[in-house]
Amino acid sequence: MFYIYWDGRIQKYILSFIKDENKNKYRYVIVDEQGTKHKICDLEYFKIKEKYSKEFNPNKPKTFYRTTSSNDIAANVNDGNTKYRIIYADGRIAEWGIHDKYYDTKLADPYTWRVFGVNNNEVDLLRMPDSINEQYGNFRIEYSFHNSKRRYANPCLFAAMLGSLAVYSKARITTGSAFQWGSCFPSVLHINGMAIDFEYRSLISKDNYHPHTSQQYQDDSDFLNAMLLFFDQVRVGKDAHFAEFRQRSRVVNGGTLHNSHFHADFSLSKIEEIKE
Repeated sequence: MFYIYWDGRIQKYILSFIKDENKNKYRYVIVDEQGTKHKICDLEYFKIKEKYSKEFNPNKPKTFYRTTSSNDIAANVNDGNTKYRIIYADGRIAEWGIHDKYYDTKLADPYTWRVFGVNNNEVDLLRMPDSINEQYGNFRIEYSFHNSKRRYANPCLFAAMLGSLAVYSKARITTGSAFQWGSCFPSVLHINGMAIDFEYRSLISKDNYHPHTSQQYQDDSDFLNAMLLFFDQVRVGKDAHFAEFRQRSRVVNGGTLHNSHFHADFSLSKIEEIKE
């Protein structure tokens, strides 16, 4: 069970006894400014072998990686920028598709491969709800996904996400975290569901933004402050539009890649575990 406090604290209760029907589930509870508790949802979680970045090969053909045993699974997919995936019997994941930095249709091989290795550690993962749009007392949680099937996250990160959305209390659009195996093509920054992206409201089109006097920019500023309560750091773009954001503590320059979206990194050090 997670208790998520308005000031950014997150407590994870480890219960000594859990009913069978509640095993492998986490309950998420927001504690508002007045101390009132609001149940948000109960979600099932599962365990995966921890992934890490193993290989990166841009501008390579689909045949660059192949299955190596009859127990490997290879398939064409339509998971955002991911077009082809190999799931190896040993747990490795190889994903092939469009990487914005290297994608060029003039090249013979415009697509990129990324391989996620696996180690013996286990980590928790859950599937985030496709959307939430609910009023809870004096705050609101509202989000939806856009152009993403990376709908899996570490359960602790999801607590931070809910806290950020509650404090902000307006609608946001997320472009996701990780796939169900802990992989996250084309990114390497979302492995094991430990980071999540949100679109800027102030973005009009590529490198074109609403002015700093706009409500859209103020909304982005408010949401950034909310995320900074719960997340370890937030990456924003290098465009001059984000200059003031980058002056805030724990906001870092994420380069041109993040001119289109917030990227929030989570750390398990934010979690206070309490055993009962």
